[in-house]
Amino acid sequence: MYAPENSPILSFLVVTHNHEKYIRRCLDSILCQSIKYSFEIIVGDDNSSDNTWIIIQEYKERFPTLFTVYQINSDDCAPLTPADRASYNRGKAYSLIRGKYYTEIDGDDYLIQGNTYQKQVELLEKNPACWLCMQNISYLKEGEPLSSATKRYSDDELNNFQIIDANEYISHPFMFSQHQAFVYRRNTLCNPIDSLGLDYEDTTATLFHLQFGSIIYLNQSGYQYISYPFGINNLLSGNDRTVCLALLEIEHCIFFPVFRTAILKASLPKLIHLLKMEVNGVLVLSSTSRISFSRYSGFIFRYFEKENHSLYESFRIRVIRLFSVILSRTHSNKNWLFQILFRLFV
Repeated sequence: MYAPENSPILSFLVVTHNHEKYIRRCLDSILCQSIKYSFEIIVGDDNSSDNTWIIIQEYKERFPTLFTVYQINSDDCAPLTPADRASYNRGKAYSLIRGKYYTEIDGDDYLIQGNTYQKQVELLEKNPACWLCMQNISYLKEGEPLSSATKRYSDDELNNFQIIDANEYISHPFMFSQHQAFVYRRNTLCNPIDSLGLDYEDTTATLFHLQFGSIIYLNQSGYQYISYPFGINNLLSGNDRTVCLALLEIEHCIFFPVFRTAILKASLPKLIHLLKMEVNGVLVLSSTSRISFSRYSGFIFRYFEKENHSLYESFRIRVIRLFSVILSRTHSNKNWLFQILFRLFV
């Protein structure tokens, strides 16, 4: 059903920047979906310097009631990283949602023809306690044949229609999936952008919705995720990637205190590895990574923002490492111990 009603059931959010090679494929793939529910397509272009915006406007002219389009300049948000630019664009798109449910698409990816999104909405309609429906997203490297695509989960990892609560999802890192795998139930009383701002990204989007309900899993692939050498996920490497991914866990603890213990317990191996590398003096970070930590408050962010450290700071890092190792080896589940660890970090 192309023409959305006054209140569409599903909103497709597409964010794009310099995607003239891919945006037609992306938008056409949405139009080819087998979905009976009314839907809308919101497309946000981040000041593309190629023909992306021209192509988007063509679709708006062809389907004026279906498409809502806009153009922004992410320079206005004073971005520290490329991810900030994408989050700024997603925030604008979110503000335009009218659907009961929504899902997000990158302009250089595309949807697989079929009824996956129909089924995701149906599952959420039938399971009001669930706020997220997660599909088995498909992965493919740029330039590789479609036959080499792989699914996120094997059939023996998750059961079709399995209900996954927040603690189970957080406690099993193998369950992590990109936010494009989800259809979210929209909370009309609580806007994630108000609390997360430029930190609205893969994991924070998922954790935000897990505050209100569980995940229901659909073992079906409807999203084709393409990995590009120039993609955001491939911009970090080496020490920069190690530090940034570990500190993201502390960031998540700040935003979602209700999940703090579960996040810290699940991320202990990652954090211990980071601290070991730092204590052994093998971490060398780029200035870009150091600058990106300036947005957050807390000891651990200030520590990695600087190149040189005081005796107190070096001692505190060793204390945090020792305390983390003890918690890991004793397999502690005591909430108050993890609260102490969090306070040591921040």
